[in-house]
Amino acid sequence: MSWDLDEAAAIAYALAHSPVLAERADLERVADAGIRAAATVDDPEIRVGRTAEDELLGTSRKLGVALRIKPPAPWTLDARIARARAERDAERSVSRAAARTLTAEIQELYADLAFGDATQAMLRQQLEVRRERTRVVTERAERGTATQVETLLAAHDLADLETSVSEIEREQLRARGKLTALLGVPDAQTWKPVIDRGRFEAIRVGLVAATLGHRALAADPALAELAARVDAAGAEVYEETTRRLPALAWVQV
Repeated sequence: MSWDLDEAAAIAYALAHSPVLAERADLERVADAGIRAAATVDDPEIRVGRTAEDELLGTSRKLGVALRIKPPAPWTLDARIARARAERDAERSVSRAAARTLTAEIQELYADLAFGDATQAMLRQQLEVRRERTRVVTERAERGTATQVETLLAAHDLADLETSVSEIEREQLRARGKLTALLGVPDAQTWKPVIDRGRFEAIRVGLVAATLGHRALAADPALAELAARVDAAGAEVYEETTRRLPALAWVQV
């Protein structure tokens, strides 16, 4: 059974099956785990040993178990968690940018196919006109009412237009091939793009320069990623600064 995919269906399929986006989802889960790891205590120790009591009282040695930890200063812990969250936000921004790029590439290819179909339809109409013109000029030349030059010019114009039609067809095949690879359609699955010739949607790419602040961050994942990286760097600087403040070295219970 063949699939008929319009632009919206193709984008939805690509977003659900893209190996790049699947890898990005794994990296986001790793970053989420990094937040949980940042909130834990580093290298806790369980110590087992014997404790000796007063031997004059006839008491025996006992086995003791103790937990030894190095508690982080509250401000250091907050900085670690803030840095982990900023790194997680950066990974999410990269994922949004990857999804946006994939969407834009599919939109662009569908627009190319729509433009190619419209161009083919126009050229085929012109092709019929030029074929009829060539036929008429040839018949006139046979009757002696047209020159050989006119016949050659008509044939040249027809051949030139046929070449243009063939080039458009090759471009269409290449665009369909790129689209098939981009969507990740299985090799055994037949499909065809459903093209709407009447809709040529502008493809928005790159930075959104018309908005500022939170609107810019929401519109452009690349800018959001940069902001998150800056936050992570700031949290790391703060964490390193707090390490030099006085704090408890070890706690044993």
